[in-house]
Amino acid sequence: MRITNYLSRKSFLKLLYLFARIKYRMLQVKYGIQIGYKLDIKGGFTINHYGGIVIGESAKIGKNFNIRHSLTIGHVHGETPVIGDNVLVGANVVIIGNVHIGNNCVIGAGSVVVKSVPNNSVIIGNPAHIIKQVNDQNIDI
Repeated sequence: MRITNYLSRKSFLKLLYLFARIKYRMLQVKYGIQIGYKLDIKGGFTINHYGGIVIGESAKIGKNFNIRHSLTIGHVHGETPVIGDNVLVGANVVIIGNVHIGNNCVIGAGSVVVKSVPNNSVIIGNPAHIIKQVNDQNIDI
């Protein structure tokens, strides 16, 4: 993803970019993961279990983003999610629309997030709601 993104910005490497896009697409199909190569993700991105992951390239994701399988992050009517730093996301989670997930949050498995979440929160459910909020940065579940 990062290599394809880099090559897309270099006009003198267009042929290499073409091959990178083809290889990137092949890997997307092989692993069942669709992450737009222009996605703005900071360092520390971790996929614990692959498969069924779709992340739109217009989303903004902070550092240390940790995800499980069957995740969807997408835009609705041009409005995209913004996800803070140190966020842990469980399996089968949907995050869509103009939502802001704060720093140091945990999103439980099976949650559907359609509203913004403050920093240092634990959220679960469909629609997602806060079950725990702490003042420090260490969330203990």
